[in-house]
Amino acid sequence: MTRFTCFTAVVLLCMPFAVGKNNNLTLEQTVTLCNALKQFRGLKDAVRDLKYWITTESLKISNAKTRSDEQLRRVKEPAQATTKAKALEKRARVLAANVTEAVKKAEIVILESDVDAGVLGTISSAYVPSLEGALKKLGNEGGTVEVKGVAKSCNKTTKNVTVESLIHALDDMLQYFPAKSIKRLKEATRDASNKLHKLEGAAQSLVEIKINAEYTEFRVREAVTKAVSAYGKRYNLTLQQTQALCIAAEQYRALPIFVSNIEEISKTMAQKAADAKIRSDNVVQLAEEANEDGKGKLLSQRVRETVNEIAEAAEAAEKAYRALTGHSVYMKSVAAAYAGSLEKTLLSISQYAASQATRKAAEACRETAEVVTPKSLEDTKNGLFHSIPAQSSKRLKKDTAKLIESLTILHREYKQLNAAMQYAQAAELKLNRETDYSPTTTPIAFASFLVCLLGTGLL
Repeated sequence: MTRFTCFTAVVLLCMPFAVGKNNNLTLEQTVTLCNALKQFRGLKDAVRDLKYWITTESLKISNAKTRSDEQLRRVKEPAQATTKAKALEKRARVLAANVTEAVKKAEIVILESDVDAGVLGTISSAYVPSLEGALKKLGNEGGTVEVKGVAKSCNKTTKNVTVESLIHALDDMLQYFPAKSIKRLKEATRDASNKLHKLEGAAQSLVEIKINAEYTEFRVREAVTKAVSAYGKRYNLTLQQTQALCIAAEQYRALPIFVSNIEEISKTMAQKAADAKIRSDNVVQLAEEANEDGKGKLLSQRVRETVNEIAEAAEAAEKAYRALTGHSVYMKSVAAAYAGSLEKTLLSISQYAASQATRKAAEACRETAEVVTPKSLEDTKNGLFHSIPAQSSKRLKKDTAKLIESLTILHREYKQLNAAMQYAQAAELKLNRETDYSPTTTPIAFASFLVCLLGTGLL
């Protein structure tokens, strides 16, 4: 608020209002005061309407900036891909900066309008009670019946207070009152018309800023649309092509999960085979200690043959597990890389494809395949081969073929590992029978019992 405005407000609030001596006003003077009162009553409504207009226009300017910023985010990816899109993005940014500048201008206008609206509110609050009090007194003590009647009936409010209506009220004051008799009222009316003129100017200024901002935002959108169109050709796929990519994405999403599960199960099977070997080694030691006669030596030889079978099965299981994990690391790495790449491609299709059905299909592609097998990957590869040009998906098809080979090996090693584990367990049962000295306790069971005791710390 300016220094002059502060001084004006203080004068309006602190100095009393005077209408003349002995209340002997003429009918014209009373009508003039009544018109002034109606104007001051309606002043707050006029300010409210103008502020609503100003707020509405400023919101439209802010919305234009929001849309402009959204367009810039949309053109970010295309600008990194093609030279033409980069040039269009640069143009869009220059235009968007003008929209931002329009917002700043609007903010300044709004701040100034708030000050002017505050002054007008102060004038209204100061003079409405004073004029009402003066006219009430005239209604009781006025010189003529006509004066009293006008004063008593002055209870309306001007609905559309404008700069022109305030100037007209001021002209009446200058015409019917001596220059010094209502000096402060005339100054307040003149000040109100000036501030209202500024407020109307602010509203009109915001309308012009809004028009320019929205037009500039349209040009931003136009430049971005051209950039996206140039870039979007690479993502202008058919529905069938998008569906083929979606199936590939579903397979690649599921593959790391499937391989990790196989890895976990294989680790357990390899451990079971290794545990069988450890227990069989303990049996050898116990059998040798328990057999001291000729029969015992023969039994020990048979036991050793069975133990060797278990050891060979455990070694085969370990070999299969190492081969399996080697392939699983490669498969998870490739699948994770392609899953991310396909996700990004589908996102771009959902944004840039010309067909709405294609965009929706890309956006809806969020599932993960329930089963991944060499056959399902082969079907995926064939779908890509038949749907997408060879050059566009050459690397994807090649890597998918490698994954099919690795997954086939993974299945084979898994079967070998499972067979080795089962053979080790079967050989262990055979070992139990060959070393069954007691109907209740066998050497292998006793060995397991000793291992448990050692684990508990009881021995």
